Amino acid sequence: MYYCDNTGKCEAINEVGYYVNSQSDIYSCSNNDSGKCKKYSAKNDCLATTIGELFKVNDGLSICLNYIGSTPYSETLTNSIKHSIVNYKEGNIFGITSNKYALVKIEEKSVTLDKKCKKKIL
Repeated sequence: MYYCDNTGKCEAINEVGYYVNSQSDIYSCSNNDSGKCKKYSAKNDCLATTIGELFKVNDGLSICLNYIGSTPYSETLTNSIKHSIVNYKEGNIFGITSNKYALVKIEEKSVTLDKKCKKKIL
């Protein structure tokens, strides 16, 4: 898969994560599918069942990082680069195994796995 910006500059996508053109045009590239990318539909809420997934917030998107008790933890995709920790959820696209977290890089048009940092929960 290739991602092209507004200037027409294109680059190959080879990182695990989500790639956003718009709220209705999203692609996910997963560790579970040998790095293959496919069309993705954002969820409506951050819930225990949607940890590690994108969800709609007004006209934008956020990533659901964790859900403890009845409290959701999320981060909005903005034009500022941020790093955050995503909790484990079975079947997550980042390949996080049970009892582990992963560091993700959050940008306006993507959320990608930082392969250099995975930390076991103590």
